[in-house]
Amino acid sequence: MKLQSKNLHITNSDKLNYLIPREIPENSSPAIFLHGFTGSASDWLPISKNLDERFYPVIPDLPGHGQTNVNSEYYSTSEQLKLVTKLLNSLKIEKACFVGYSMGGRLALQFAVNNPQMIKCLVLESSSPGIADDFERSKRIESDNKIIERIDKSTREEFLKFWLSLPIFQSLVSNSKINLEEIIKSRSQTLNKNGLIESLTYFGTGVMPHYHDQLSSLDDIPLLLIAGEHDLKYREILKKLHSEIKSSSFFTINDAGHNTHLENPAEFIKLLNRFLVDNC
Repeated sequence: MKLQSKNLHITNSDKLNYLIPREIPENSSPAIFLHGFTGSASDWLPISKNLDERFYPVIPDLPGHGQTNVNSEYYSTSEQLKLVTKLLNSLKIEKACFVGYSMGGRLALQFAVNNPQMIKCLVLESSSPGIADDFERSKRIESDNKIIERIDKSTREEFLKFWLSLPIFQSLVSNSKINLEEIIKSRSQTLNKNGLIESLTYFGTGVMPHYHDQLSSLDDIPLLLIAGEHDLKYREILKKLHSEIKSSSFFTINDAGHNTHLENPAEFIKLLNRFLVDNC
């Protein structure tokens, strides 16, 4: 089966694009993959192609990214949760496995907290439940506003080079197996500057609701937390999350930083498949 790119039409002008990369085997379970900031559904294709045959991937372009085209009203946390629900309902999916990376992990966690009955299991890669401290939230909003200014004043390629030069991606830049120029070239083809600005404005870590006081709703959901060996910040965040959620397990992926599924895909897919088969 060829790669299927489909649209969920929200209104006459608003659409959510998503990929179903392969045939859907009988009696298989859906796995929803959610990408990170500046990414798109295609980021997950190398992983989804190696997904255990007992599961089939559904990969949306989140608002502001890829080929999804929605108005500003759909960028807030509450509206993005509604979009995910509409996507599942359109595909007649009552319950699914969710795999989210960074920004996509935040959305996956929020969806699980608000819709635990629709979650078979949850995988969070290099993500967080938000920022609880008001001072830290204001600092993050200030930081994101500076990034918004950078997006506005830069070309797409210039911004991607800046974004991938941030300390959190240091191991990605120094990874000799990664063709950074190819990543920048590929992403810049679909990158939507206005979409990224809207995404940070309405769904940045500083403005989204934090979920620290609602984590108990995940206690009965199998949860896999993944961080990269070189990503000290998110290793600590996810270790703390692991200590707070009794159903969770935590793993560090070697030779990887923030984007573990890109830097060490073999270890990532091995870990993911084992977790899905055992828990979903």
